[in-house]
Amino acid sequence: MRCRAIDANVILRFLLDEPPDQAERCQALFVRLQAGEEEVYLPEVALSDVIWTLQSYYRWPRERIARFAHDAISVSGIRLARPAMIRRALHIYVEK
Repeated sequence: MRCRAIDANVILRFLLDEPPDQAERCQALFVRLQAGEEEVYLPEVALSDVIWTLQSYYRWPRERIARFAHDAISVSGIRLARPAMIRRALHIYVEK
């Protein structure tokens, strides 16, 4: 199975449904990831960029961002370099 990296734009397009044509392709990717048909590597810097954008530009509350991020990193086809560290960082992000 081939594994490629994704960046923040893929996640943001999927999540925010904009622009619609690109969001549709991103949604199809996430369906394949959830089904285990494909794998991608999510760099920590890309996840932090998503979090920063959702908080600073879209004004999402921290709890909502953390729930989304936790759900995203739990998708079966998403690979992380340090998943335990990411989960701990999300916990600290919400609590502090």
